[in-house]
Amino acid sequence: MKIKVKKSVEAPNNVKAVVQRISSTHLQDIASVLRGFKWTFDKGDINNWVPVLDHFDTFLEECVSNRAEVQLNWGEDGAVEVPEFPTESVLAVLNTTCSILENCSNKGAYNSTEHLSNLLAAPVMEVTAAALQVFQVLMRKTHHTSVRLAVSAGLTQRLLSLCKGWGGKEEGLELVVCASKNETAVQKVLPKATTLHFEFTPEKPSGDLAAAATEAEVQPVTLHVPSVDRFTESEHVILAELVRRYRVPPAARFDLLCRIRIARNFGTLVGRRQLVHQRLLAFNVLLQCSPSAEEFTSLYLAEPEIVNELVGLVQAEEVVEEEELRTLALKALAAQLQDRSRSSSVITAVTSGGQSGLLAMLLHKSVASILQQANVPLAPSGSGVLPSHVVAAMQGGAASSSSAAASSVPAAAAAAPAQGSVQYSVSFVDALLTLVAGLVTSSSGCQALSDAGIISALLPLLRDHHPDHLNLVCTSLKILEMYMDLSQTASTTFRDLAGLTEVIRRLAYEVGAVTGAPADTAATTPTVADSDVVMASSEQQTASTPAGQPGAAAETATPKQLPHNRKSLLKILLRIITIS
Repeated sequence: MKIKVKKSVEAPNNVKAVVQRISSTHLQDIASVLRGFKWTFDKGDINNWVPVLDHFDTFLEECVSNRAEVQLNWGEDGAVEVPEFPTESVLAVLNTTCSILENCSNKGAYNSTEHLSNLLAAPVMEVTAAALQVFQVLMRKTHHTSVRLAVSAGLTQRLLSLCKGWGGKEEGLELVVCASKNETAVQKVLPKATTLHFEFTPEKPSGDLAAAATEAEVQPVTLHVPSVDRFTESEHVILAELVRRYRVPPAARFDLLCRIRIARNFGTLVGRRQLVHQRLLAFNVLLQCSPSAEEFTSLYLAEPEIVNELVGLVQAEEVVEEEELRTLALKALAAQLQDRSRSSSVITAVTSGGQSGLLAMLLHKSVASILQQANVPLAPSGSGVLPSHVVAAMQGGAASSSSAAASSVPAAAAAAPAQGSVQYSVSFVDALLTLVAGLVTSSSGCQALSDAGIISALLPLLRDHHPDHLNLVCTSLKILEMYMDLSQTASTTFRDLAGLTEVIRRLAYEVGAVTGAPADTAATTPTVADSDVVMASSEQQTASTPAGQPGAAAETATPKQLPHNRKSLLKILLRIITIS
């Protein structure tokens, strides 16, 4: 459905140009114009992108949602020849939609969820995963609002079907075994995993055949089809044949399709990892939809070991080299912290062991990896003395105290990553910080973070000036702020570890980068965001332009605006200085 615009928002000129170009493209050519789309704008408003999203809605309605293989309705004759599924165009539309929703406020106005729900039955697993990714961004709760989108019962049932597993540890089919590159263990259970087993009650014949239907024809039916992975037909062709032969009712078809997908793709490592990826995405979306207590109960009764399986997947760095799967596992653990009945088991699983536990190990290793990528040393260079113009503005005693504390860096934070160690991506560290942010909201979580050395782990990120890591720095500072609000000893520990010194140094750098003023810290910074350099140079040029020259008044009247993430960083830095 089209989006109902509730307010008029003036879009920047560069956004207007992109919106005009995409929304005026013919539906059949949509893939070409969206190829390589990347968000290069500041934080936006979804109201600026309504023409684009409405154009996408028209594409999904006309070219996708009415297809028989998406509706799972082939009529009396079963599957028929249909035009090839527009995979490239659909993926381009979904990926662009995901990027827009992730970088815009007011995403609750998005109104094409029915089409996304239909695409969960798409004949291409990559399309299903892309639709789930859009749902994941759409359902994610932000700190700006606590409003959750309404979810239909049909979507919830589909997500529950996608979340259903194929067996657990007792059967030798836990997540880490399925995703492991070592296939020795999984080969033993392939005969069972590739067998389709499904029970349902067939629908009653319609019309004149309904009166003649015998009682046996409407009794429950059990399908048992071995070695489905050897079938050459696609999942939808197999489903269409079963629907025609056994009168599978519409309500059971999507669930049957999921079981067919599992049995047909479980025979290969690539197929198993696709299944794990799809299942984790669905699990994350379902948890963020705030399902009912009954749905929660049914999910965890079927998967009682899901928390331990997720932790095992996160730890399996050597045998599961696909980092995206471990990232999704972290997000799934973080999502379960929202449920009070599950939070204690998650906290126990990720924090057992204290300084040598999973959480402490991941925090220190991931921060070390990120700093290594940005060419930033873990230990502060020199004696930790603040820039001269900052020291001059501070009281002498406070400056001396902070400078002396800067040299006190814990061994866990100062240890450099070993050669050949695992390198963590920004998305993985962001998922880890999401988990930490969930832990900091409870007293037991705060105690676990204290045992893991949360302050010493996150403080080195303040020296990371890489533009791609700015969101990680902001998230880390928000975590430290919440932690110091809830923990009585956190502020003292923060000051003892030179936290206040690091925060003031970062604030001095940010102010220098924005205004273009010389700063001692800026001279040693390896990387500066391009937007800041352009902003600083333009402001210097404006200041040096004589008032009588053309354009001087316009430049003065419309000063350059700080990017949204820079504003957020400056605000959180000032708040932390206040509470410290």
